[in-house]
Amino acid sequence: MDERLTTIKGIGPGREKQLHKLGITNVTSLLTYFPRSYEDRRTIYRIGELKSGMTGGVVGNVIAVQEKRPRPRLSILEVVIADGTGPLKIVLFNQGYKKNFYKKGQRLYAYGKAEFQYGSMQMNTPQIENLGDGGEPDRGIVPIYALADGVSQFVVRSSVRNWFAANHELQEILPAEVREAHQYMSRYDAFKMMHFPDSSERYEEARHQLAYEELFVMQSGLALLRNKEQYHKGPKMGPNGDLMAQCIENLPFSLTGDQQRALEDIRIDMEDERPMQRLLQGDVGSGKTVVATLSLLKAIENGYQGALMAPTEILAAQHYEGITEVCRNLGITIELLTGSTTKKEKERIYEGLADGSIHMIIGTHALIQEGVNFHNLGLVIIDEQHRFGVEQRARLQQKGTYPHVLIMTATPIPRTMTLSVYGDLAVSLIKEMPPGRKPVKTYAVDSSYKERLRNFFGKEMAEGRQVYVVCPLVEESEK
Repeated sequence: MDERLTTIKGIGPGREKQLHKLGITNVTSLLTYFPRSYEDRRTIYRIGELKSGMTGGVVGNVIAVQEKRPRPRLSILEVVIADGTGPLKIVLFNQGYKKNFYKKGQRLYAYGKAEFQYGSMQMNTPQIENLGDGGEPDRGIVPIYALADGVSQFVVRSSVRNWFAANHELQEILPAEVREAHQYMSRYDAFKMMHFPDSSERYEEARHQLAYEELFVMQSGLALLRNKEQYHKGPKMGPNGDLMAQCIENLPFSLTGDQQRALEDIRIDMEDERPMQRLLQGDVGSGKTVVATLSLLKAIENGYQGALMAPTEILAAQHYEGITEVCRNLGITIELLTGSTTKKEKERIYEGLADGSIHMIIGTHALIQEGVNFHNLGLVIIDEQHRFGVEQRARLQQKGTYPHVLIMTATPIPRTMTLSVYGDLAVSLIKEMPPGRKPVKTYAVDSSYKERLRNFFGKEMAEGRQVYVVCPLVEESEK
């Protein structure tokens, strides 16, 4: 299925270029370019049979083309077709550039919702196909694809149809016993029913089957990954020691039950010779950073180094300040490494990481750059994993010899999705909020509240509080 598109009848270099605009580059991407909707064209109506509010398709010859401009920035193109049983007005808004597409006598197929308005039957912005002299419209349940400029439904539809006409089987992915247990159709038929279904029931069966196949492949891949990880030997840690106990004693609060349970999960994982692969999930403010800090201290008191990678400089700096405060007087060296770190500072940090004099490093993508080499990396923590690619996570892991990995996220993910996206990870949840933590209130307002917001900000700042504004970023950046 990785064959070039030009192996399909009717696709030359020009049409191949058109399909590239849709991201279709080979047979696989063509077959998986599923329709966004379907039109039921099993019946083609006479114009005289149309009733107001009815959705359907008709064929007629163009008898009039007229463009109206009732006001600036609004053009209405009216194309009238007739088939001997009556006229139908096709109305296109702000598509005046199509005026020259339609000529008297041209044979068109129009599919849409018919409305009786202003004394005549009309369709507003229907699907239109130029049938030429003897052409017939597609019958049956017809696929409608998302398009780009200069690419028509016909181009995609005929390309897919021609592939199915020339090929009669697809390699099966699901094991035979799975297919039999679910009474699945062949994979070839499932793809065909996605593009050209012969009933809505068959379409639903095909969609369910291909979704199942996709999840089956992903879960099989994750199972292989899990098995592969099981074979590696990671840094086997000893029991919790004085460094962790001292840090817990210095905390100005007691750990919640959920934090203690998460720490116990992590302790069991880190004291095993198989590398830990764990997801720590909890809302903002639930205390994930304290759990991360104590986990890093466990690695350090066992003679290893720890690294925490965050997606932005602000978040990395925030972690650095918070962790440095909690680890004061513990006699360990903690550094911050980001894109803004000066060249001289970077060189000093690289040296400290390589000779082991830096015990803990907190940073951004800068941690996975060449030149960053660890003396003995035992634990990798990644904050907000969804902001990093799998490749970036792997590159940080490769800085050590199968180090333990802890991933933190504040994004609430349903359990089923967690299994799909993070199927290679065990999960620890922190649901309890630390005592005294104020509940977060969330409000959605529109721009009419601008003045009220400005006054609210002013009042809050006058009382010594702070306000911060988060703006969306077009390009991803650690700043």
